[in-house]
Amino acid sequence: GVAPMLGKGLQNIFIAGLLAATPSCLLANSRIVNSLWNLFGATNQLVACLSLITVGVYILRYHDFDFRYILPFVPPLLWLGIFIFWALVQTIVLHLSLKTPIDWFTTVPTYPSIIIEFIVALFVIAIIFEVVYYFASGNHAHDAHVSKATGKILTQDEGRDQQELPAVGCC
Repeated sequence: GVAPMLGKGLQNIFIAGLLAATPSCLLANSRIVNSLWNLFGATNQLVACLSLITVGVYILRYHDFDFRYILPFVPPLLWLGIFIFWALVQTIVLHLSLKTPIDWFTTVPTYPSIIIEFIVALFVIAIIFEVVYYFASGNHAHDAHVSKATGKILTQDEGRDQQELPAVGCC
């Protein structure tokens, strides 16, 4: 069928790279690039927020979920989470309320920029819900422990001594 052929095609590094790079090249070389610049900043801050969350969860696991160790992470996480979302909502409201007609290819606002703004806003909401769900559902209680000696995540094999996870190579 089509799905296996598509899957094999996407495993080719050149086809996958071309498919990933084409939309960005088209957007970067169009007149709407200025409308996407603010979104670049928002997504950059979103990556910073994800990094803080990841490090915070790791530190929680390392210190057996003693929340005192992540207190320095809370203010920046709240700041980033609140203001990324607020800025995105303000941008969306501004773009939807402008009297200039929206189209696909001119400057601000454009349909692609508004669509991308909604997608980024949904990612912010998803990250918030994922973190809340992780702790509220108790999933954190089933995570593997972290070695105090090396800081590596241990395996969760039943009935055996916990061992460090093997290193994963790239290629």
